[in-house]
Amino acid sequence: MSDAPPRLELLHFARRVVQQATASLAELDGWIADAERRGGRAPAGQGDQALAA
Repeated sequence: MSDAPPRLELLHFARRVVQQATASLAELDGWIADAERRGGRAPAGQGDQALAA
């Protein structure tokens, strides 16, 4: 007998991963839209230096 999880359990796990990634993508799209509405300016302390951290 194998210790591997059943295929259905793996499929449910994969679905949750994709669901979370989709939610994260929607959140990022919102942040991008907000930045574009502000004219591409980053809030104070949130520029390229914050990304490098």
